[in-house]
Amino acid sequence: MRTGPSTICSAIRGEWERDTRGDEEELAHAFDDFLKWFDAGMPDVDIDDEDSRRVLEELVVEARRQGSGGFIDDLIAHAHDWGFAVEDIRVPTRIMAAQDDSPFMHVNSRWLADHIPGAELLWRAGGHVNPKGDAEARLFAWLGHGVGPTPA
Repeated sequence: MRTGPSTICSAIRGEWERDTRGDEEELAHAFDDFLKWFDAGMPDVDIDDEDSRRVLEELVVEARRQGSGGFIDDLIAHAHDWGFAVEDIRVPTRIMAAQDDSPFMHVNSRWLADHIPGAELLWRAGGHVNPKGDAEARLFAWLGHGVGPTPA
């Protein structure tokens, strides 16, 4: 079976339509399919960096522990209006983007920074998943566990 741009676009469109419907039972099956893919060793994904693999594994262990709810909420949120315009955000905002992330994420990060008044776009080394450097790791610990970042 050949996989080309039209096949990929069709698959993405199908996922978008599924997410737009917001059928939580269908989305729970998508979560189960994701876990099966992950448990099979993430076929077609090559993660050479051991830290990236470890962080991804920790994220999936926690997602599995908490169940499909967060996964479902994320899928629905990316396919629906958020209920506010990002242009209306009036709090200090920093957008952290990874230099080695996909071109789509670069465009998305720049778009947010350009549309949120006063937003600051911070670029960091590395890819999409893994924290790079102690400062970011401390920030993630604070966000995830309420543990105050300690000075470097």
